[in-house]
Amino acid sequence: MHRAELARWLDVSRTTVTKTVNELLDDGVLVVLDDDGNTDRLPSPPAPAASPPGRLKRKLGLNPLRTLLATAVFRIDRFEITLGAADGRLLATRTEPLSADAGGEERLEQGRAAFRGLLREHSLPVDAVRGFYVAVNAQIDDDTGEVPSAEASTIWFGSNVKRTVADWAPNARVHVDNTARLSALAEYLSLPSPRPRSLVYVELTWGIGMGLVKDGMSYGGGHGGAGEIGHMSLDHRGELCGCGNRGCLQGFVGMHAVLERGSEVLGREVTDVAEIGDLATGDDPRCRALVREIGEDLGAGLVTVCNLLDPNLVVLGGELTRLGPGLATAAERVIRRRALPLATRSLDLRIADLSEDMHSDSLAALWMLRSREYALPG
Repeated sequence: MHRAELARWLDVSRTTVTKTVNELLDDGVLVVLDDDGNTDRLPSPPAPAASPPGRLKRKLGLNPLRTLLATAVFRIDRFEITLGAADGRLLATRTEPLSADAGGEERLEQGRAAFRGLLREHSLPVDAVRGFYVAVNAQIDDDTGEVPSAEASTIWFGSNVKRTVADWAPNARVHVDNTARLSALAEYLSLPSPRPRSLVYVELTWGIGMGLVKDGMSYGGGHGGAGEIGHMSLDHRGELCGCGNRGCLQGFVGMHAVLERGSEVLGREVTDVAEIGDLATGDDPRCRALVREIGEDLGAGLVTVCNLLDPNLVVLGGELTRLGPGLATAAERVIRRRALPLATRSLDLRIADLSEDMHSDSLAALWMLRSREYALPG
């Protein structure tokens, strides 16, 4: 903010703001920003209290040399590290590829190296990192940082994400989450005002995850395990799932299932769901029927979600949205036919605007850190 904005926001005199700001500049808590919103001389010492002519009209920001926020978002084949100031400025970001076969420890070690490298590149001190938000593509206990079972994730099982990342930045409070919930928040924050009271995001990939944003806050449940709709049983006499249940939703609409169904329909091996989507869009009757069936199976699972949570908006994201618009159309048709009337009265269902956009996830993670008091020093 500018000094004048601070005075209006705090309802105090300009003189009081100027005096206090000068003290905070002298103490290094605040810095003067340039016209682009960056600090004038980061990472050199903060501006002196006596401002040269014209600097009074510059915006002020919190000094990242005193308080930094960091995020790490891990997907199946890539990850992103982001550094931000406590006032919301994005300072630096780095994205790197991952081997899809890499285990959790290998992924975390690659993330640690990228995090430390980003700090060195921008001459930022690791001791200034006070909040760290980590999202992984697995069910994870948000208290202990453990992945509870191999069924939750063969990649991450055996790794303690929270404890490991705490070693990266000893002064940081670490928050862990899964990527589906983080993507739900990213989708919510991308919407214009007024935003919906309740948004459900469904991540359609090898597994099926879900995030719920209610009144602007992401809901993770008692242990961070909310939203695992991939293991909702659609048919208790169906095929055995790795979780021990039968007929789970991801056995019908997870990536493995969709590729197998596509291979059966086309009579040859299919390795990319986009091929099914392209054929369906191109009026191949076999693929159009398959996409419709997959959408109807997805819709059958979402009927229960809508009856339980009554969302205003359901957003479909992830790799399987490459099946094309017929997926959402078929799913919505089933929901409107089978869900209770109140759950569908104002329901909107759409394909995600930010599907697989990891940078939007990182910005949402920074937003979460800034919204939590524990991220800032006392």
